[in-house]
Amino acid sequence: MPEENEEPELPGSDDEELNWWEPGDEAEPDSLISSEIWADPPPFFPVDLRPEVDDDRSPVRVVVEGVYKSMLLDEEQHFVRLTGADRMLSIVIGPFEAQAILLPLQEVKSDRPMTHDLLQTMIERLGARVVSVLIDDLWNDFYYAKIQLKQGKERFEVDSRPSDALALAVRFDVPIFVTERGFEIAA
Repeated sequence: MPEENEEPELPGSDDEELNWWEPGDEAEPDSLISSEIWADPPPFFPVDLRPEVDDDRSPVRVVVEGVYKSMLLDEEQHFVRLTGADRMLSIVIGPFEAQAILLPLQEVKSDRPMTHDLLQTMIERLGARVVSVLIDDLWNDFYYAKIQLKQGKERFEVDSRPSDALALAVRFDVPIFVTERGFEIAA
Protein backbone atom coordinates (compact mmCIF):
# COMPACT_ATOMS: atom_id res chain seq x y z
CA MET A 1 0.00 0.00 0.00
CA PRO A 2 1.46 3.40 -0.94
CA GLU A 3 2.40 5.91 1.74
CA GLU A 4 0.19 8.99 2.11
CA ASN A 5 2.18 11.23 -0.28
CA GLU A 6 3.44 8.44 -2.52
CA GLU A 7 1.89 8.04 -6.00
CA PRO A 8 0.27 4.66 -6.69
CA GLU A 9 2.05 2.41 -9.19
CA LEU A 10 0.52 2.13 -12.62
CA PRO A 11 0.10 -1.32 -14.18
CA GLY A 12 3.24 -2.61 -15.89
CA SER A 13 6.87 -2.19 -14.97
CA ASP A 14 9.06 0.89 -15.43
CA ASP A 15 10.66 -0.54 -18.56
CA GLU A 16 7.28 -1.27 -20.17
CA GLU A 17 5.88 1.51 -22.30
CA LEU A 18 2.20 2.24 -21.74
CA ASN A 19 0.33 2.81 -24.99
CA TRP A 20 -1.84 5.81 -24.30
CA TRP A 21 -4.00 7.25 -27.04
CA GLU A 22 -5.70 10.62 -27.00
CA PRO A 23 -8.04 12.26 -29.49
CA GLY A 24 -5.95 14.13 -32.06
CA ASP A 25 -3.20 11.50 -32.19
CA GLU A 26 -2.34 10.51 -35.77
CA ALA A 27 -3.38 6.87 -35.68
CA GLU A 28 -6.01 5.27 -33.53
CA PRO A 29 -5.06 2.00 -31.84
CA ASP A 30 -6.63 -1.23 -33.09
CA SER A 31 -8.40 -1.63 -29.75
CA LEU A 32 -10.83 1.19 -30.56
CA ILE A 33 -14.08 0.40 -32.31
CA SER A 34 -13.76 0.06 -36.06
CA SER A 35 -15.45 2.80 -38.06
CA GLU A 36 -16.91 0.09 -40.31
CA ILE A 37 -19.12 -1.15 -37.48
CA TRP A 38 -20.23 2.32 -36.41
CA ALA A 39 -20.55 3.92 -39.85
CA ASP A 40 -23.58 6.02 -38.90
CA PRO A 41 -23.25 7.58 -35.43
CA PRO A 42 -26.29 8.12 -33.24
CA PRO A 43 -27.65 11.66 -32.92
CA PHE A 44 -26.07 12.37 -29.54
CA PHE A 45 -22.53 12.38 -30.93
CA PRO A 46 -20.94 15.87 -30.77
CA VAL A 47 -20.49 15.96 -34.55
CA ASP A 48 -23.56 14.62 -36.28
CA LEU A 49 -22.28 12.87 -39.40
CA ARG A 50 -25.62 11.44 -40.46
CA PRO A 51 -27.01 12.59 -43.81
CA GLU A 52 -29.66 15.26 -43.55
CA VAL A 53 -33.15 13.81 -43.71
CA ASP A 54 -35.77 16.05 -45.23
CA ASP A 55 -38.80 15.06 -43.23
CA ASP A 56 -41.27 17.84 -42.68
CA ARG A 57 -43.96 15.45 -41.47
CA SER A 58 -45.29 16.15 -38.01
CA PRO A 59 -44.43 13.65 -35.30
CA VAL A 60 -47.25 11.39 -34.11
CA ARG A 61 -48.58 11.87 -30.60
CA VAL A 62 -48.65 8.59 -28.69
CA VAL A 63 -49.57 7.37 -25.24
CA VAL A 64 -48.07 4.64 -23.11
CA GLU A 65 -50.52 1.80 -23.62
CA GLY A 66 -48.69 -0.35 -21.11
CA VAL A 67 -45.53 -1.96 -19.87
CA TYR A 68 -45.32 -5.68 -20.47
CA LYS A 69 -43.06 -8.64 -20.04
CA SER A 70 -42.86 -11.82 -22.05
CA MET A 71 -40.67 -14.87 -22.27
CA LEU A 72 -38.45 -15.12 -25.33
CA LEU A 73 -36.12 -18.10 -25.59
CA ASP A 74 -36.28 -18.67 -21.81
CA GLU A 75 -35.42 -15.02 -21.14
CA GLU A 76 -37.73 -12.46 -19.63
CA GLN A 77 -38.13 -9.44 -21.94
CA HIS A 78 -39.70 -6.16 -20.83
CA PHE A 79 -41.12 -3.66 -23.28
CA VAL A 80 -43.20 -0.53 -23.37
CA ARG A 81 -45.95 -0.23 -25.96
CA LEU A 82 -46.80 3.19 -27.39
CA THR A 83 -49.95 3.71 -29.42
CA GLY A 84 -51.40 6.63 -31.36
CA ALA A 85 -53.01 7.47 -34.70
CA ASP A 86 -53.71 3.79 -35.43
CA ARG A 87 -50.03 2.99 -34.94
CA MET A 88 -48.16 0.93 -32.41
CA LEU A 89 -44.51 0.93 -31.38
CA SER A 90 -42.95 -1.51 -28.91
CA ILE A 91 -39.56 -0.72 -27.39
CA VAL A 92 -37.57 -3.29 -25.42
CA ILE A 93 -36.46 -1.93 -22.05
CA GLY A 94 -34.81 -3.30 -18.93
CA PRO A 95 -36.69 -4.48 -15.82
CA PHE A 96 -35.74 -1.41 -13.75
CA GLU A 97 -36.76 0.94 -16.54
CA ALA A 98 -40.06 -0.95 -16.83
CA GLN A 99 -40.68 -0.37 -13.13
CA ALA A 100 -39.73 3.33 -13.45
CA ILE A 101 -42.40 3.80 -16.13
CA LEU A 102 -45.04 1.53 -14.60
CA LEU A 103 -45.13 2.83 -11.00
CA PRO A 104 -46.35 6.36 -11.84
CA LEU A 105 -48.88 4.95 -14.31
CA GLN A 106 -50.30 2.85 -11.48
CA GLU A 107 -50.03 5.83 -9.11
CA VAL A 108 -47.76 3.84 -6.79
CA LYS A 109 -45.34 5.80 -4.60
CA SER A 110 -42.16 4.09 -3.45
CA ASP A 111 -40.92 4.47 0.12
CA ARG A 112 -37.81 6.27 -1.10
CA PRO A 113 -37.50 8.41 -4.25
CA MET A 114 -36.36 6.50 -7.29
CA THR A 115 -33.87 7.98 -9.78
CA HIS A 116 -36.56 9.49 -12.01
CA ASP A 117 -38.34 10.95 -8.97
CA LEU A 118 -35.04 12.59 -8.04
CA LEU A 119 -34.66 13.95 -11.58
CA GLN A 120 -38.19 15.33 -11.46
CA THR A 121 -37.50 17.07 -8.15
CA MET A 122 -34.21 18.52 -9.42
CA ILE A 123 -35.77 19.80 -12.65
CA GLU A 124 -38.62 21.43 -10.72
CA ARG A 125 -36.34 22.98 -8.08
CA LEU A 126 -34.18 24.46 -10.84
CA GLY A 127 -37.27 26.25 -12.11
CA ALA A 128 -37.62 24.12 -15.23
CA ARG A 129 -40.19 21.67 -16.48
CA VAL A 130 -40.40 18.91 -19.05
CA VAL A 131 -42.76 19.97 -21.84
CA SER A 132 -42.63 16.92 -24.13
CA VAL A 133 -40.71 13.83 -25.15
CA LEU A 134 -39.77 12.88 -28.72
CA ILE A 135 -38.60 9.42 -29.79
CA ASP A 136 -36.80 10.38 -32.94
CA ASP A 137 -34.37 7.75 -34.17
CA LEU A 138 -33.47 4.08 -34.35
CA TRP A 139 -29.85 3.15 -34.94
CA ASN A 140 -28.17 -0.26 -34.52
CA ASP A 141 -31.41 -1.61 -33.01
CA PHE A 142 -31.50 1.11 -30.32
CA TYR A 143 -34.04 3.90 -30.11
CA TYR A 144 -33.03 7.45 -29.23
CA ALA A 145 -35.12 10.18 -27.68
CA LYS A 146 -35.07 13.84 -26.76
CA ILE A 147 -36.54 15.43 -23.66
CA GLN A 148 -37.86 18.93 -24.38
CA LEU A 149 -37.50 21.27 -21.38
CA LYS A 150 -38.42 24.84 -20.62
CA GLN A 151 -36.87 27.11 -18.02
CA GLY A 152 -38.35 30.59 -17.97
CA LYS A 153 -38.43 31.70 -21.62
CA GLU A 154 -35.63 29.35 -22.69
CA ARG A 155 -36.43 26.04 -24.34
CA PHE A 156 -33.84 23.30 -24.78
CA GLU A 157 -33.60 19.58 -25.33
CA VAL A 158 -31.56 16.78 -23.84
CA ASP A 159 -30.67 13.50 -25.56
CA SER A 160 -31.96 10.50 -23.67
CA ARG A 161 -32.71 6.83 -23.75
CA PRO A 162 -36.40 6.40 -24.55
CA SER A 163 -37.03 4.57 -21.28
CA ASP A 164 -35.69 7.50 -19.24
CA ALA A 165 -37.58 10.02 -21.36
CA LEU A 166 -40.81 8.03 -20.93
CA ALA A 167 -40.25 7.67 -17.16
CA LEU A 168 -40.04 11.47 -16.93
CA ALA A 169 -42.95 12.00 -19.33
CA VAL A 170 -45.33 9.95 -17.17
CA ARG A 171 -44.16 11.80 -14.04
CA PHE A 172 -44.62 15.25 -15.62
CA ASP A 173 -47.75 14.14 -17.52
CA VAL A 174 -46.52 15.62 -20.81
CA PRO A 175 -47.12 14.68 -24.45
CA ILE A 176 -45.05 11.91 -26.02
CA PHE A 177 -44.27 11.97 -29.75
CA VAL A 178 -42.68 9.54 -32.21
CA THR A 179 -41.33 10.72 -35.56
CA GLU A 180 -42.74 9.19 -38.73
CA ARG A 181 -39.19 8.04 -39.44
CA GLY A 182 -39.17 6.21 -36.09
CA PHE A 183 -42.28 4.29 -37.08
CA GLU A 184 -41.00 3.56 -40.59
CA ILE A 185 -37.59 2.27 -39.49
CA ALA A 186 -39.24 0.03 -36.87
CA ALA A 187 -41.61 -1.53 -39.42
